[in-house]
Amino acid sequence: MGELISLRKARKDAKRQADAKRAAVNRSEHGQSKAQQTLEMKRAEQSLRTFEAHKIDTGEGT
Repeated sequence: MGELISLRKARKDAKRQADAKRAAVNRSEHGQSKAQQTLEMKRAEQSLRTFEAHKIDTGEGT
C-alpha cells in the first residue's frame, strides 16, 4: 500500500514553494532592499559633499 498523504499539508507545501519562487523572481526584478537603497543614497550624498568641499573657487562665472 502507498504512503498516506495529508492533502491539506501537500497544498500548503506547494503554496509555500510557489510563494518562495515568486519572491525570488520579485527580488531579482526589483533590485535592492530598502536598507541597501538607503545605504547607497547616503554614500552618494557623502561623496557629493566631499567633492563639493574640495572644489577650488576661482571667482569666475556666477
